[in-house]
Amino acid sequence: MQQELSTNQEFLDELNEKSARALFNTLQTQKLRELHDNEIITDKLYAQLGKELNG
Repeated sequence: MQQELSTNQEFLDELNEKSARALFNTLQTQKLRELHDNEIITDKLYAQLGKELNG
C-alpha cells in the first residue's frame, strides 16, 4: 500500500510541475502580447521574445 502511495505521489508531483510550467508559459505569452498591443515593445522585440519563449 505504501508503495502505491509513493508511486502516485511521484506521478502527482510530475503532473503538478508540468501544469505549473504550462501555466507559466501561457502567462508569459499573454503578458508579452499585452506589452506589444500597448505599444510598449516594438514588433521586432516582440518577435524575438516570442521565439525565445516558444523555443
